[in-house]
Amino acid sequence: MKYKTEANIQAMSLVYASKQKGTFIYRNNVGKYKSLDGDRVLNIGVVGSPDSFGCVAVKIDESWLGKEVALFFGAEFKTEKGRQRPEQKNFQAKMESLSAPYRLIRSPEEMVQFIEDIKRGAG
Repeated sequence: MKYKTEANIQAMSLVYASKQKGTFIYRNNVGKYKSLDGDRVLNIGVVGSPDSFGCVAVKIDESWLGKEVALFFGAEFKTEKGRQRPEQKNFQAKMESLSAPYRLIRSPEEMVQFIEDIKRGAG
């Protein structure tokens, strides 16, 4: 199925992801918005940060005695032809340099696959 807008990909991905066991995901509002009085433009969020953040519970080695931990991740939603801005690529690089999973998502199915990959250690 083709998704026409980033907003549609994001909305459906958040629904799909929220149904995955051990997963918590939320929308990260970033952008420019007009103030309620319309006199100012407000910058909201961290420039370049992904559209969504979340955590996935995973089991790790014996040093953690089988406890589950939550892995923080970033998901950036784009249409089939959509591209990341340089600031978004920089944010991705920073997260990945700290071993935090990050992925460009183009469909809700890709979001579910991303969560499954994180659970398998392949995020």
